[in-house]
Amino acid sequence: MEPYFADNCRSLTEKLHALREPDDLCFALLSGTALSDFADHTDENIRAVDVQAQFDGVIHLGDILNGSIPENATRFVLSQELARFRSCTASEKLYMVCGDDDGFRNERYVGQIVTGIVTDERWYQQTAYLEQYPDLHRPQDKPYYYVDFTERKVRLIILSSYASQIDEQEELFEKSCQYGAEQLAWLKKEALDMPAGWTVLVFSHAVPKSRFETGHDPWNYMNYSSEPAMMLLRQVQKRGILLGGWFAGHYACDHEATFCHIPFFLIDSVRPQPVKSAFRDVRKCTERKLGTETEDLWDVLLLKPNQRRIHLLRFGPGKDRVFDY
Repeated sequence: MEPYFADNCRSLTEKLHALREPDDLCFALLSGTALSDFADHTDENIRAVDVQAQFDGVIHLGDILNGSIPENATRFVLSQELARFRSCTASEKLYMVCGDDDGFRNERYVGQIVTGIVTDERWYQQTAYLEQYPDLHRPQDKPYYYVDFTERKVRLIILSSYASQIDEQEELFEKSCQYGAEQLAWLKKEALDMPAGWTVLVFSHAVPKSRFETGHDPWNYMNYSSEPAMMLLRQVQKRGILLGGWFAGHYACDHEATFCHIPFFLIDSVRPQPVKSAFRDVRKCTERKLGTETEDLWDVLLLKPNQRRIHLLRFGPGKDRVFDY
């Protein structure tokens, strides 16, 4: 560990020791590592905290790549990065969300080098390690899945914010921002099929709203099947299932809001993003500098199902957050 991270590591470990109880679940939660220089030490820092905290796994909210790798290198680099973040914890559990920069692009792909093409099927193959995890369920060749922690009555649902297809005739790989009918049917019939009293946490790369708060944000584009997804979650709340929250990355900021009685939480990215002035009243962004304690940024998600409480504890710049559900 670099010496300028030592205070962050010590402080975070002390908070976890004070807060954590035997029935809690504890995850390293991060987004947007994106092959950035700012992520050079992220795996080392998570590993250092894990030695003391024993995480139940790592949840990566997408953009583990940066969207600019040629197709012939994408699978190799993706495998390397997945292995790097799997090795962060003794449990070797990495719950990966696919992001829009993870080899997904709208490109003509014949006769030229374009951004790496990663279809749903290829993403499924690249994340085959998930099959080793007990109580994890995912449909064949799909990027979405869920995992149960049965003794604690907790389910994590990992959604894909994007639907992709290849049009061979037009030589076009197309990805659109939507959940799609097939994923929504799976969400309704399988992922949300559980007894009353369970707690559900949902994770995706983008939140299902075109405007997360007020003001115009061109990065916060519409997810075209957002309303049906939120309505499904609202229905299970009425059946006595507890919705702890919906967590997303993509926007490179910290924020929280509630829509349709569903709490949404944005997690800042490891890789800083340029911020236009129009975003300042909407996006809580942090100043970052390489070679300082502000270089790295990620959270610990501490879920306390018996208290119906979630702590987000920050490693790096930013603030801790706590929410009851």
